[in-house]
Amino acid sequence: MKGPSLGGRHPEAAAPLPSWIASARAPTLAARARMIQVDHVSKSYGRTRAVDDVSFQLRAPEVVGFLGPNRAGKSTVLRMLSTWLAPDSGTITVAGHDARTSPLSVRRSIGYLPEHNALYETMRVDRFLAFVGRMHGLEGARLSERRAW
Repeated sequence: MKGPSLGGRHPEAAAPLPSWIASARAPTLAARARMIQVDHVSKSYGRTRAVDDVSFQLRAPEVVGFLGPNRAGKSTVLRMLSTWLAPDSGTITVAGHDARTSPLSVRRSIGYLPEHNALYETMRVDRFLAFVGRMHGLEGARLSERRAW
């Protein structure tokens, strides 16, 4: 079975970027033009092929959804995009950073909130985001700005 399909694009995808995206740590204009590039990515678990030759490109600030039945590979693709899981083949580039060779740069360029957070299952999402933001050194107005976006 092929990997996940991408749903419709959000109608407000052309909205201006928040100031923290436009900061000095933001990707260059060329990298932002193709914020996420996935080329021929595959992943297997034993003999089960979870993701089979998936390719797509997203530009900042596009908003998309992954749609597909259970076990179609949606979560696997997100784990590979966030560098929590390595693909068996293919390449993933986020904000100009290769996911294999620069995983920390990729993680600094994106935010990933998994569907199930085993450590803080009862924590509300806004409190979890504040907690993680503080762990990354954000506080005050900068933390509020990041949480609001």
